[in-house]
Amino acid sequence: MLKFISKLFLAFSIASVLVITLSSMFSGSIHLSSGIEGHIYQATGNHMPMRGKAIEPSNKSLNCRINIYQATTIAHTTGHLPLFTQINTHLVASLHTDSTGYYQVKLPVGKYSVFIRQDSSYFAAETDGQGILNPVEVKTQQLTRRDFTVTLQAAY
Repeated sequence: MLKFISKLFLAFSIASVLVITLSSMFSGSIHLSSGIEGHIYQATGNHMPMRGKAIEPSNKSLNCRINIYQATTIAHTTGHLPLFTQINTHLVASLHTDSTGYYQVKLPVGKYSVFIRQDSSYFAAETDGQGILNPVEVKTQQLTRRDFTVTLQAAY
């Protein structure tokens, strides 16, 4: 009987790992009850308005690592807006976007800051009225949509 239970536990463990792996591969098809989703883009080139010349959008999907922290203000970071070298709040989740820049993560209800990894730095260019960087709020039974654009290679 013990041998049967051990084999059953092993089969269940392998099945669980397979489900988790497949879930991460097809993150766009998973339905989450609460959390955040969106796209990360990178803007490049000259975005300055010029007389007689239209600005051509140059946003590209960015495949990158995203770190999600508890709501973070500049006072809890090292560095200067929009690049930081250290975040001194609790890391809640870390994930990678897919090839289209899409991300999705399940999170409990609360307020968070999303930082986009840029080499050894963290990018966050937006703040809200309370000074929270790249703010996102997760509400009960809602998937919050939030896109971000990395503007380090763009001129405005």
